[in-house]
Amino acid sequence: MSKLAAFFALAGFIAALLTEAVFSVTGWFTHAVRVYPVQCEGQVLFGSFCDGELTVPLDPLTFRAYPLRHTVIEWDTYGATELKSCSITDYRNWQCTVAAAPDLVIQRTMRDGQLTVAMYDSRMTPKTNVNSWDLIYVPVWDWLRMDLEYEMKQRGAGPEDDVQ
Repeated sequence: MSKLAAFFALAGFIAALLTEAVFSVTGWFTHAVRVYPVQCEGQVLFGSFCDGELTVPLDPLTFRAYPLRHTVIEWDTYGATELKSCSITDYRNWQCTVAAAPDLVIQRTMRDGQLTVAMYDSRMTPKTNVNSWDLIYVPVWDWLRMDLEYEMKQRGAGPEDDVQ
């Protein structure tokens, strides 16, 4: 049974790889950027470093910036969200700041196609994200590798299962 599970995990990995290749080519024409979140079990430091263990790869997010409207649209598995009052240089370089609470601001920054999300207090002092199970964003190849490892682990088809 573990070989069958490994086959399906590998087939899913190849399908994801082909999907991401197609998306990266079409991104040049659609001016959309795709990012790859992974859950961090521990602390997320300064929006881009995981002080802990990277665990579950989540569904990719897609962003498209509209410079004339000063908005960015974020697509996820649940639909689209419009981020307003953004400063936009181009579709790969922008920044949006959203008030999440009276004393908490969340800032999404895309620089050269790399997304970071940082939290600040009302005085714009950086806050270390101390919640467990927070997100960081990794390159597509790391995300695909972690997704394959996660699928193999979930199906119980790890290398240790083949030893008899």
